[in-house]
Amino acid sequence: MGIPNLDAPSVIAIALKGGLALTVARLLEIASLVTPPRASVAVGGGAALPDGGWRRHTDDLDLFARPAAAKRLVRAFRDLGMKTFWITEAHAVAWLDEDNADAIARGESPTVRIDILSTVTEPEASAIRTAVPSKRLGVNLKVFRSDYLAAIKFLAGRPQDLVDFDRLVQAGVDVERVKYIVATADDTRTPALLARIEGARKPFSGLRETGWLDEAALREAWRANGPGAAVASAG
Repeated sequence: MGIPNLDAPSVIAIALKGGLALTVARLLEIASLVTPPRASVAVGGGAALPDGGWRRHTDDLDLFARPAAAKRLVRAFRDLGMKTFWITEAHAVAWLDEDNADAIARGESPTVRIDILSTVTEPEASAIRTAVPSKRLGVNLKVFRSDYLAAIKFLAGRPQDLVDFDRLVQAGVDVERVKYIVATADDTRTPALLARIEGARKPFSGLRETGWLDEAALREAWRANGPGAAVASAG
């Protein structure tokens, strides 16, 4: 088992199926190779959006894990030849230098990377426990259910997270479940959540046009832009 090439058929297939940059598709394949089937690990963040009905460009892969599983993942990535670093006791990163050559040359942190997020707090812990097999990513990894993904995005509150939240609402996430998850984590956020849901439900033109590309379009984008290109548009 080694690091697959960007032009490996398996990597291209993952990129096409998930609408992801080939660099991120390769990270997904690597993660699937080192993650045991019953491990307490799940994909969250931007890479989990396709299973919720929305996709956008992302440079990284967020893996949420219970603490013991997170430590095993980091060791496995390192043993495979990736660079790894613990930012905090609960957050590690793994990356390939070749994916980040420009950033490294500028003395910056890698942006094309795997973020391993170790957690026992809610709602992330329950999101890991209830994660489901991905139908969109083409790898044997579990992803956050869309209700948990939307709730976590809303609670994070960063601009891109809130845009993602809106798109998940527009894609049909179970908002009653989202309300319950958010209220359980922090009931003071419920009024803001209800207002956000109402705003997200206003007519939005172009959800399908900007969020989804069919496979033929994805293949054409990859041929036109090359292996390093993102094959889905930014959200």
